[in-house]
Amino acid sequence: MKVRSVFTCQQCGSQSQKWLGRCPDCGAWNSFEEERTGATEPASTTSPLGNRTAVRFADVDRVVAERLTTGISEFDRVRLK
Repeated sequence: MKVRSVFTCQQCGSQSQKWLGRCPDCGAWNSFEEERTGATEPASTTSPLGNRTAVRFADVDRVVAERLTTGISEFDRVRLK
């Protein structure tokens, strides 16, 4: 579990994830103070890809596109194999 910090403006109560020199809501200078909140829940163990599964590289469809000429010889000499 990780302890989380929130910075709160002591003038208007606005909150931020990081310390700010000036409050964007009320304009007060140096009014943000760090407040520690309770422990957060652990990160989810699910994959960011959802239910998708891995695909073998050899099974990926390859798209062949017509090459364009840029007029810059260094770019034009590079070829995809």
